[in-house]
Amino acid sequence: MADTNNSEEFVTKFRKKVAEIISTSDISENNAHLLAINSNHFNFYKVIYHEPGYSHSAYFNFSEKIEEQSDHYFELNVDESIANDLNLPLSINKSDILNYFIKKNYITNVIPENILPESITIAPSPETYAFLWIKSEYTTINSKLSNKQFELSKFNTNLLNRSKFEFEEIIEQVNDEQFTNYLEQCIGAYNKGWFYAAACSIGPLIETLLYKTATNYEDKPFKSATLTHGNYAEKLRHFNKKTKNYPENQRIHFDHFEEVSLERNYLTRNAVSHYSTGFANEELVNNLFMALKDVYDRYYLPSYNFKQAHPELN
Repeated sequence: MADTNNSEEFVTKFRKKVAEIISTSDISENNAHLLAINSNHFNFYKVIYHEPGYSHSAYFNFSEKIEEQSDHYFELNVDESIANDLNLPLSINKSDILNYFIKKNYITNVIPENILPESITIAPSPETYAFLWIKSEYTTINSKLSNKQFELSKFNTNLLNRSKFEFEEIIEQVNDEQFTNYLEQCIGAYNKGWFYAAACSIGPLIETLLYKTATNYEDKPFKSATLTHGNYAEKLRHFNKKTKNYPENQRIHFDHFEEVSLERNYLTRNAVSHYSTGFANEELVNNLFMALKDVYDRYYLPSYNFKQAHPELN
């Protein structure tokens, strides 16, 4: 399937409008990544078809998320024989029609799971399409952020009972007021059922422990101020070698198992912070709490013990 002749023009106008809306609206730079429209690439489609019982054509738009570094635009003309299809839904809901087209193989070569519901609409221009889509996403995210997550999902409310006591040792050993305040806010959000807010808050806590781990062993462990999972993993591999002959309670063990574990924790964290559209459940937050405790036990605590044993380095 080849791009239509005006594919590049459509994509350019669409992306320009998205950038304009984000820069001039109350969507902050920190929240712009929550919008799938702004953090992925897509195949944009305009579907043209004959409505049953009418002589004129109708159309609608939808988009499919793709694992590429650029966008594409296609116009799909559904066979005219569909005009006599008595089973075609007479619905103003274009999602129903799209699902029917895919089911009947009128539309092929798309992955239904990658179609974003907010992208299904009727738009006469790429600029209008960008506006309607981003408005739909923005409304959905705001709705999810403003409602308690337990109003959106069913679970046993007796389980919502995390307390500061569970993290008393971490709080005492880290001894950082900002870290403590952030953790308390995270626990508070969890206990109120605001799972998305809680999940987003745990990521910075994990990174804080990893950073403090490094600074407990070395004065200036990082050259860059912008740190990623790769930077921390590289530094932990370094400490695995450096602390090989240290007392056991001061050693960092970072072999294949630990590296896979850390990567899994980061993937869970990124699933919320980078790719989510505003929803997280209780189980995901519990997994992140476990990741926080795991990082504390495996990495921060040995580094803390090392620092306490070498006051001359403080």
